[in-house]
Amino acid sequence: MFVVIGKVISIFSLILIGYIANRMDILSNSAIPVITNLMMYITAPCMLASSIYSKTLSRDVMMDTIQTWVGTAIFYAAGGLAAYVLIRLFRLKPKEDHGALIVAVVATNSGFMGFPITKAVFGNDFLYLMAMSNVILNVFMMGISPSVMNVGTKVRTSLRQFLKSICNILMLSIAVGLVMLVLGVRPPAIIDDIVQMLSDATIPISMILVGMQLGSSDFHHLLNRKNVTTTVIAMAIIPVITFLVVNPMPFLSAGVKLTLVFMSVLPTAVMVVPIAEQYNKNSLCLAEIVSLSTLVSIVTIPLAAAFLMSYYL
Repeated sequence: MFVVIGKVISIFSLILIGYIANRMDILSNSAIPVITNLMMYITAPCMLASSIYSKTLSRDVMMDTIQTWVGTAIFYAAGGLAAYVLIRLFRLKPKEDHGALIVAVVATNSGFMGFPITKAVFGNDFLYLMAMSNVILNVFMMGISPSVMNVGTKVRTSLRQFLKSICNILMLSIAVGLVMLVLGVRPPAIIDDIVQMLSDATIPISMILVGMQLGSSDFHHLLNRKNVTTTVIAMAIIPVITFLVVNPMPFLSAGVKLTLVFMSVLPTAVMVVPIAEQYNKNSLCLAEIVSLSTLVSIVTIPLAAAFLMSYYL
């Protein structure tokens, strides 16, 4: 357990570096979009594709993939319903924000933070499963979450908007990796080396970027009742419920169980903010929840990772 905690702390120390660099204006707010593009369009796609095509297709891999897809889909459906009930139970206001808060609870950061942490702590096999869960996340976040944000309104999302939103570079890299996995194709050694080097850069880049985002946040506005309650639901209540539901299922492999539970522990996805902005929802509230849940995750993720490692592996 202490080895895992030490490994996660070493990763999260990069967040502190990013935070200090931002506060000292070494890496200013204007650099955040540039570094985000570097990760999202170059290093993360390499990490995803290589984590998939480097595996050997087998019956166990296929079964784990299907279980992860189905389990993740159920998580977003059941988790969204549980979030809706809890948000109403805690009487969070205004009611018009309920849809956005539901998305904040269940749309976890399995890509931006989940990929590098999973690879560093659990290894490539679990990174593959996290990438498979991210396929469903992209469908939910890019295609379904705009409709969820419209809970209580008459606004609807068109099929064209849904299809356009899920066609992104991360989904493309996953698709390329899956095709190569099925066909048993590997890139030439020199290209594979380049891909692996770019892949390895994702962890430090992503963690430093999280620190920069926290450095640009105004913490005085984060600790209101709505933000704190939503963060508690997302970072504590939903993960506990997920573990209690997933753990007793004998037909799920240990890897799938770990992936589904660890996915639920991750903070709110950064992408929900621009999505809310695009559909004229309360993007400021979601930005605050992203910052607060990310801050909380500095404590909760090391503890969860250590527990899951000792429990399942």
